[in-house]
Amino acid sequence: MARAKKVWIKQFYERDRHCLSSIARTGLIEKEDFDKYGVKDGRMKNYIRDNLIEEKYCNKAEKSFYVLTDAGKKHVEDNYNVDKCYNFKSYEHDVDVKNMYSQLSDTERERVRTEIEIRRDVLDAIKELKQSDDAEERARGFDLDLKLMNGELSCPDFAYVSDEDYEKYGDSCSVLSGTVTMCETITQNYKQSTIEAKVALADAFSCTLNLSYTY
Repeated sequence: MARAKKVWIKQFYERDRHCLSSIARTGLIEKEDFDKYGVKDGRMKNYIRDNLIEEKYCNKAEKSFYVLTDAGKKHVEDNYNVDKCYNFKSYEHDVDVKNMYSQLSDTERERVRTEIEIRRDVLDAIKELKQSDDAEERARGFDLDLKLMNGELSCPDFAYVSDEDYEKYGDSCSVLSGTVTMCETITQNYKQSTIEAKVALADAFSCTLNLSYTY
């Protein structure tokens, strides 16, 4: 009879939640970041042993980094306040996403929505507009729906509700009410049309957009 695979981490703590959620919302983590979340080297190695994260290497940057495995994504989505993890794109891109995320307060990080989650929010907002009793709002909803399908609107890497907006509006904050700050990393590979689509989405919902250029 085969032995059951050893589980190295028997109990998860708040530091694990903050650390693993950060990877889920930004795509990666670097070795020096673990200590910021109170995760020591031995604990990090146990993440690897339990197949929650895996090490990768960027030849251009000559640096190792870590991403969630499929099992790690499932653990985060099952246990933490992340509906759908961010999909890793590239080291150059995602290390900048991570840096933007790290500038947020602890409470703002808790309100971060990943790109896939934002798309759901946008689709829900468009659906609400299309069902409005107001003819102009309905027309706006159908117009936004068409633009989204045609790629004229594009969701950012992540979005969040700032502490200032949350203090003013509480749980009523949403894309539809414009009380969301969107964040996007722009690399040299981005087409101008892609950048314009990011800007157009933020403008369509009167949301703040922070663009970070890596070149």
